[in-house]
Amino acid sequence: MKRSRYLLLAVLLVGLFGLACSLTDQAVDKAKDAAQETVQEVSKTAEAAVGEVAQQAEKTGEEVQQAAQEAQEKTAESGEKVEEAAKEAQEAAETAVEGETEEAELNVGNIDETLANFDSYRSKFIMTFEGVDGAGKSDNGRVEVLSEYVKSPPATHMLMKMDGATTGEEDGSMSMEIYTVDGMTYMYMDEMGWMSSPATDDDTFTQGFFSTDDMLEDLPKSAKRSLLPQDVNGISTWHYTFDETDMPADETMHIEFASGEVWIARDGGYPVKMLIEIKGKDIAGADDASFMADGTMKMEYELLEVNGNINISLPEEALGGAGGGSDLPMLDDAEVQLSMEGMLNYYTAASVQDAVAFYKDKLSAEGWTIDDSFEMVIEDSAMLSFTKDNLELSLIIGVEDDGKTNVTLMTNEQ
Repeated sequence: MKRSRYLLLAVLLVGLFGLACSLTDQAVDKAKDAAQETVQEVSKTAEAAVGEVAQQAEKTGEEVQQAAQEAQEKTAESGEKVEEAAKEAQEAAETAVEGETEEAELNVGNIDETLANFDSYRSKFIMTFEGVDGAGKSDNGRVEVLSEYVKSPPATHMLMKMDGATTGEEDGSMSMEIYTVDGMTYMYMDEMGWMSSPATDDDTFTQGFFSTDDMLEDLPKSAKRSLLPQDVNGISTWHYTFDETDMPADETMHIEFASGEVWIARDGGYPVKMLIEIKGKDIAGADDASFMADGTMKMEYELLEVNGNINISLPEEALGGAGGGSDLPMLDDAEVQLSMEGMLNYYTAASVQDAVAFYKDKLSAEGWTIDDSFEMVIEDSAMLSFTKDNLELSLIIGVEDDGKTNVTLMTNEQ
């Protein structure tokens, strides 16, 4: 339509030009004026048409840009939907096997050795039992142990709390705390206070009087294992479960019910967490008739932290209390084995006779009086008694198999 209008205008211009050639000058002037007006009109029309085309082109460009943006948004939206669908599919797949298990061998290596190779660790162990002993008397108790370990510089800390029958009394309660720092062991016991002695290679103190390996001795060799790994305290584990049907046969125990969950580290094969409950008769073993002949025992173990920033600091009262025996006189070469309030034990290279002579002189100079009626001195041992005010001091000296002389001093109120 627009093109026809432009052609019509062109034809009109050509016609006007021909007409102007045949007219007189006056007509020519009039024709020129008319042509000029027509040209102006055509120019305006052309400009309007061009503007309309430009406007239409600009509008078309905006529409194209908008369409492109909409397409991009739809593409992104589709990508998000695809990603979301993939995630949902993965979650659905995991959910499908989350509760599924498979039969697997419950194979655990040397746990104590594995723990000792860590830079540090913190663990807890809780055992509770409720039942009756062989005489039908109520037998309830609880033991809780917190253990901490740092490889370098070597240090350990163990806090044990006991309640009930574990203390020897039904309503008893007691606690024990042990530190091993700088080659010395410091131990606290209720009613005894702090005591110290040189650290040894004995794992009794570092393991808190129980070994993780010992706990695993009676676990079944096979159990049901989860198909998906589980994270426990930042450690990727396999989750094992078992019941009384999986427990190994034992003629000394009569298990009525058992439920166990064990989380084993995928890398290293050590237990990270255990929840075990056993109900039956003689579950503590037939050789211990004094301990719960019938009842339920629960055990919980958890490795709370591995290779973390664990700081083991000896409390000031441990240093003060453990040195309680150091105010008693000792020979210059004394190798202190135990020091606590009112007691001192050490080794010396001195002979029994030289040690006796030393203490007679030293204690007399400090105001102690020897009890001649209690004095006994022979070649390889001696026993003496001293008194001062309301205190009594007992001195025991003896030669041990390695040839060292052992000296023990104890004080108590008369």
